[in-house]
Amino acid sequence: MHYVHVYKLPLPIVQKQVGHKTLKATSVYLRPSDEAVGSAYDEARARTEPNLQAKGFYSPKSSFSHDSKT
Repeated sequence: MHYVHVYKLPLPIVQKQVGHKTLKATSVYLRPSDEAVGSAYDEARARTEPNLQAKGFYSPKSSFSHDSKT
């Protein structure tokens, strides 16, 4: 149910739609996939890096890659 994150649906609405009695049961849909986490990180980084570069807080040479598997 990835669209909970994509469309930012309120959890009580999802709870009612799927027929859960508790929000705890519905909260399983709040766990984003690794791909969703990576995409959100990339989008945030793309928005903030130009501002950080302009202010002298960021140098592309000093950045790390979250793609590396260690």
